Amino acid sequence: MGCNLEIPAVRDGHRAERRRFRRFTVVWDGLVVGGAMIRCVVLNISAEGSKLRLPAGAMLPSRFVLSLPGRGRFDAELVELAGPIARARLLDDRNAVAEAVADVVPTARFLHEQLLTTAPLH
Repeated sequence: MGCNLEIPAVRDGHRAERRRFRRFTVVWDGLVVGGAMIRCVVLNISAEGSKLRLPAGAMLPSRFVLSLPGRGRFDAELVELAGPIARARLLDDRNAVAEAVADVVPTARFLHEQLLTTAPLH
């Protein structure tokens, strides 16, 4: 029998929300590639998702590639679009995302936290 440790997060100081992976606040230029190319700003990133700020009126396809210059390209799926803010699920391997955020948080710490949230304890 295993135990799955989740990292609780608080949103807007109100209700606690449970996420599998910690989000890291960033301000990175990005490019959404899927049909058209749309410039965006990555506001946060985790091993499984990202929050993006888009130009006013931008429409995203349900699946796209999130290109982060100097960091990589990640297959993504649109989860929510609310005005200029989009939430996307990253479909690539978590290790690839860890490499992308290595300059935000040390990779060893990032991977360790991810393992704590997914690996059963014996």
